[in-house]
Amino acid sequence: MARHDISRMKPVDSKSGYLNVIIETPKGSRNKYKYNETRGLFMFDKALPIGQSFPFDFGFLPSTIGEDGDPLDALVLTDEPTFVGGLVVAKLLGVIEANQTADGKTNRNDRFVAVPIEVKSQRPSAQSLSKQSIDSLD
Repeated sequence: MARHDISRMKPVDSKSGYLNVIIETPKGSRNKYKYNETRGLFMFDKALPIGQSFPFDFGFLPSTIGEDGDPLDALVLTDEPTFVGGLVVAKLLGVIEANQTADGKTNRNDRFVAVPIEVKSQRPSAQSLSKQSIDSLD
């Protein structure tokens, strides 16, 4: 079985120009996972409080580093959750500009917003932008 090093994967597919997003935390999960580059594994990071969950798949662009020292973040708008460690080829819709404060220090921590691309058709998934998904952004 071939083993691929996520940290060496390009953030953008050179043929299509779409983003390569590695999913860390699926939609609906209360558990937050993070990729540990040293171990090459996804590790449990923390649980969100009861009643909170991730509204969309949350992941990162491989081979990137943001101001916070982590790979650049991406929200992938899906109606159904994918899975931890999955690769989603996605079309960029926009960016949420955000600041994050931790330990008294504020860093820029933007998030790309994207929709999944179906591998066969190379088009956005018909289910990826339902009215329900769009309404939950408000």
